[in-house]
Amino acid sequence: MNNHKRGTPYCTTLLTLSPTSRPALLHLAQTQSKSEDHDAALRTLQTAKEHHPHLQHDSKWQKLVQETQAAIKRAKQKDYYKVLDIPRSSSTKEIKRAYLKLSKTWHPDKAPSEAEKGAYERKMGAINEAYEVLSDEEVRRAYDEQGIDPNNPESQQGPGGFGNPFQQGMPVFRQGPGGGNPFGGGGNPFGGGGSPFGAGGGGFQFKFN
Repeated sequence: MNNHKRGTPYCTTLLTLSPTSRPALLHLAQTQSKSEDHDAALRTLQTAKEHHPHLQHDSKWQKLVQETQAAIKRAKQKDYYKVLDIPRSSSTKEIKRAYLKLSKTWHPDKAPSEAEKGAYERKMGAINEAYEVLSDEEVRRAYDEQGIDPNNPESQQGPGGFGNPFQQGMPVFRQGPGGGNPFGGGGNPFGGGGSPFGAGGGGFQFKFN
């Protein structure tokens, strides 16, 4: 990060003098991505490839493209970290701690009235769903690195442009028992097989093609 920051004035000047400079364009794409302007970052990476065709074989460029495409996909999907109110850097223990805390608050039995019970059930369903994704290391990695949401079949399709870097080894998700529950059983910390609150119960199992 510090190297990137120190290089910014140089790359900005270089980009002014040479708008098609490969290092300057890659630096600009990284800057745009850090500012969460991912669409602009993707356009910059495309521009870099148009002027430097060999970049399509460069591992650094490929990684930037993949990370940027994943970020664009995530922006259009559910933010499971936001649901659990935790940063993306959270450890497994921190994810579990946040889940347990929210479960105690939003369990439907805690609803102050029957009229509000439905809202508590929906909230608890979202909490269960987020925990099941983030508590499974492989599912979380696919969600973080490739923008794949097992609860959204459309997210498992490869992104457009540049070709599809996800065609090989795409995780195939299918419902199965027992995923992501710190208490054992079928994804429901309060007993029973699966979540009684709607979305988020049941767990995931997946294999690679």
